[in-house]
This record gives sequence, C-alpha cells and structure tokens, in this order.
Amino acid sequence: PLLHTLQRQSTAVFHMLNRAQRLAASQGLFKVTKPLNPNQTYVLIDDVFTTGATLSAARTALLHAGARDVRAVVVARQPYKQD
Repeated sequence: PLLHTLQRQSTAVFHMLNRAQRLAASQGLFKVTKPLNPNQTYVLIDDVFTTGATLSAARTALLHAGARDVRAVVVARQPYKQD
C-alpha cells in the first residue's frame, strides 16, 4: 500500500544552496504523521537526487520514528556542481 507518512516542515528551496547548506537546511525537514510498523519496509520515492540531503532527512525521520528498513528509489540523478 501507498502511505503518506512524512510531512515536510519547511518550504525551503534547496536549488540555490551549496552542499553544506543543503545538509544543514534539511535537518528536521520531515515529521512522521502515522505510526510505523518496525517490521515493514519503507520506500522513499524522489524525483531528482542531487546531494542526497532530502532523502537523508526523510530516512532519518523514519528511523527515529521506529522504522528499521528504509530504502529509496529516484527517477533522475542530477550531478551536483559547485560554482
């Protein structure tokens, strides 16, 4: 089943941030809105992976809420380019 268990806590836009700023801005980015079953596998789906900050924040939120198995699927990889 598809469950929407994460709620984004900020509308911050990351595309203009460097990697360190993205990682800092992603701390506490998500909260878990439903009880989790520790025996369930949770799969995060993201459209574009750049630095991994958003997926990392989502995974951390799920693990802190009791998930033990968190995986990710991404549609596209955008290599991060520092200016």
